[in-house]
Amino acid sequence: MVPEDASVGQFITSVIVKKKTDGPALSFILLGDTVSLFKISAKLNSFDSWRAEVVLQGKLDYETRNLHPLEVCAKNPYTNERFDTRNIVCVSVSVLVEDRQDRPPIFLHAPPITRITSETLKVSSITLENTVNRLLEAMVTFEPILVTVTAVEMEEERTRAPRDSYSSSVEIAFVIMDSDMMIPKFTYQQYVGEVRENSQPGTAVTFPDTTFLKSGLKGVFALRLEGDEGIFTVEPSVVRDSGDISIKVKNTALLDYEERPHIEFQMIARQVSGSGQSSSSAQLRVNLIDLNDNSPVFTQSVYRTEVYENITSGTSIIRVEARDADGGSFGTVRYTRLEGDMADRLELDAYSGLISRNNDILSFDRERKAELHLRVRATDNSGAGNEAHSNVILVLRDVNDEAPVFQHTVYQGVMKPDQTGLRSPIQVQAVDRDAEEPNNQVRYRLDPSSYSSYFSVDALTGELKVIQALSYPQVSSISDPRDQRTYDEEVINLSITAYDLGTPQQTQNVPVQIFREEFVERFITFIYPRPKIEVELKREEIETMLRTLTGGNAQIRTVEHFTTQDTSRFPDALPYEPVKSIVTALVRNNVNTVVDIEKILKQLNGTQPVACRLEGVQLTSVQGERDSYLAGVVILCVLLALIFLLIILCYMWSICPLYRVRKSRKVMADEGGPDSERVSYIRVDERGGYRGYEEERTWWDYLPACCTDAALYLGVTPPKRGGGRMAWSGDERQRYWQFGGGGEGVPVDERVIGVAAPRRA
Repeated sequence: MVPEDASVGQFITSVIVKKKTDGPALSFILLGDTVSLFKISAKLNSFDSWRAEVVLQGKLDYETRNLHPLEVCAKNPYTNERFDTRNIVCVSVSVLVEDRQDRPPIFLHAPPITRITSETLKVSSITLENTVNRLLEAMVTFEPILVTVTAVEMEEERTRAPRDSYSSSVEIAFVIMDSDMMIPKFTYQQYVGEVRENSQPGTAVTFPDTTFLKSGLKGVFALRLEGDEGIFTVEPSVVRDSGDISIKVKNTALLDYEERPHIEFQMIARQVSGSGQSSSSAQLRVNLIDLNDNSPVFTQSVYRTEVYENITSGTSIIRVEARDADGGSFGTVRYTRLEGDMADRLELDAYSGLISRNNDILSFDRERKAELHLRVRATDNSGAGNEAHSNVILVLRDVNDEAPVFQHTVYQGVMKPDQTGLRSPIQVQAVDRDAEEPNNQVRYRLDPSSYSSYFSVDALTGELKVIQALSYPQVSSISDPRDQRTYDEEVINLSITAYDLGTPQQTQNVPVQIFREEFVERFITFIYPRPKIEVELKREEIETMLRTLTGGNAQIRTVEHFTTQDTSRFPDALPYEPVKSIVTALVRNNVNTVVDIEKILKQLNGTQPVACRLEGVQLTSVQGERDSYLAGVVILCVLLALIFLLIILCYMWSICPLYRVRKSRKVMADEGGPDSERVSYIRVDERGGYRGYEEERTWWDYLPACCTDAALYLGVTPPKRGGGRMAWSGDERQRYWQFGGGGEGVPVDERVIGVAAPRRA
């Protein structure tokens, strides 16, 4: 058992659980619907057992719940695995809450106003016998007396709480019951006030005179309202004498000017002091002040109408209407905006709500858009108040403004050899972009011509058929000169018209070319002795030449590079062919094809094909000579490189007769003789000034001796050394020096010579 005023953290109970010797660690879980008020804490009890302590972590309340059933579950406890294989065990714990005196008593009946008589009164266990006489004496002035009644709960030392927690008080007004001055009377029989509609609860109604009860009244009066439907309330509900009274808003939802511009009701004052039960009433009228609290409402949420796509400027389309429940200027509606699909092509009248076409520059197109979705806005208070929106859908009706369009610009076909039909069917097809029938229904007819009696076209499918066999074409006279011969037409030209079923009717025609069977088409491959790019540049000229050679109409289809590796197509090709191209042409020949030999001879004798062959031979010869020349140059360069390499190696080989040892110093006498002198070298400038013993080296000095000797042998001049001239002396005292150019020795400033020790060779 735990007292309800127990503090957080108080120990409640504990459970000892034995653990497994070699199993996983023990863990504890607390279960129950009020587990949030408790927590479990695990502690080691002994080397083979754990203690699970249940601790309070929330506040208990006996009046709310006096019993808390819990379950303490241990995971992985010790069990005899031969008989029990469970890994969890639970123990039920019931926490009983002990009541404490923590709530004060509650008065079940405590009327705020009590009428006093001369009899003895008792209120529950509280006796007022000793105070009645004093109250009656004090009430001769008709003033009510307020008495505070305190109820104290029986104390119990063990569960005693602070006094404030087990006592409560209530105030009771004792009033006298008998007096003529206590009869309520209103100053006026009718009162008129005003208040804004939708005022918040507690807003006072404005009256010109707020003195409702006559002055000089003595007593206590209860006030109430009748006939106001709960919209208002009177404050206070009990007033002493002729105190201040106010009418305030209670229910805002019913305070609507549009529903009722004014509200009439009664206020009743009833005597509550003295022995009488007199009452009085007054008529009240509250006028509501209108506010712009209503937005415009369209008569339809969506306006939908049909309109032709070719309507002209000024045509009325549809009228929208919005109404506002507010009165006066607040209820004046203006139509302020129209937006949506192609709204710039429409005009909205701000006063009437009429939507009409505004210009003829930009028209509607049913084929692109079937419906126009617009949104219109209405604003009350003459366009400066609340807004409302509605949708407008304009369904475009199609007009026959589109002509049928054929899928091809020309249709072609070929007659059978017996001229009784077409080799393959010809079916023309046109599409009308109009959106609705019959404007988009297409029919076909054959236009009149010299051959229209031989053919017919299906009006629905557009299939062209031969209904009468044609005669074979004949040459008028083979003996006539060439320019006077006449043939039947090689191509039959027809025209088919597609028309729709709309009004006005739209038409479109397409040419049909039918080739007679005497024309034979085939692909012929020509080997042209020119590169591909030249064939592309001279395409028309080459096509003219091919027409002359074949006697038919030739059109070049493909041009490829000629290759000798394609032995399947060109088995006679030589390994080394000049630059050529493979030209594939579509040749259409008549059965009675005429080939003009004269034109072919002129073409071969005076034009490019013959010349091309000659140039091809010349090109082959020149190319062979060029290849031989390049091979000789390469061989010569290789030989020169080998000779130069051998010379360099010979200079570096001591047994070679060209081998030389580079000597860095000169000896003026026989080397090793008794009278030989050591020669010293220095470098001086142009004025004879000393510049040092070491020679200034150039890139020439860093080359091997074999290379420099070879260069000198070939006549190469070595670069000049800067920094003065070389001087030498054989004098042991180094007094006289001679330059490399010969001549007598020249004395040099001893101060210059003494700068460094001489170098002996």
